Amino acid sequence: MSIRVRQLQKGQGLLWRDLRLAALADSPDAFATTYESQVGRSEAEWQRMLDERVADPRSASFVAEIEGESAGMAFCQLDTTDRRVAHVYSFWVAPRFRRRGVGRALLASALVWIRTQGAQVAELSVNETSEGAISLYAAAGFADTGRREPLREGLPQQRVVMRCTLGIDGS
Repeated sequence: MSIRVRQLQKGQGLLWRDLRLAALADSPDAFATTYESQVGRSEAEWQRMLDERVADPRSASFVAEIEGESAGMAFCQLDTTDRRVAHVYSFWVAPRFRRRGVGRALLASALVWIRTQGAQVAELSVNETSEGAISLYAAAGFADTGRREPLREGLPQQRVVMRCTLGIDGS
């Protein structure tokens, strides 16, 4: 099994849509947005959103693939006020590909991109009940900052803010 992680390119908005909707349907408590709030977007909206992200040098969208099949996704973006900080959003691995190294490969690719942008810190947030995701992030060097954010209005779950300081030597 070979895992390939690649950066999405202009014109691949429908692939992003398919992954994003699958993620929201599979793991509704992992994201701040809901499936219901996204499913009604038009194909043109999805295309435009991804094309804008591709054109923005401060962001990158990734897909992980196994034998040509989409297995996961991630979106990275440099902080709008501090270019030394980058954020990882929309991180998800399809259930049938979990515990097969896809998350590690996807996160490693995201961190490589973040380093190449000159960022020194990567930050993400994760539902406090997502033990598998928290373990994955911790194994990659992320640590709990102690900060908590609400998952979504009206839900009791909190998001744990995690941070990884990127070493100059590539660690």
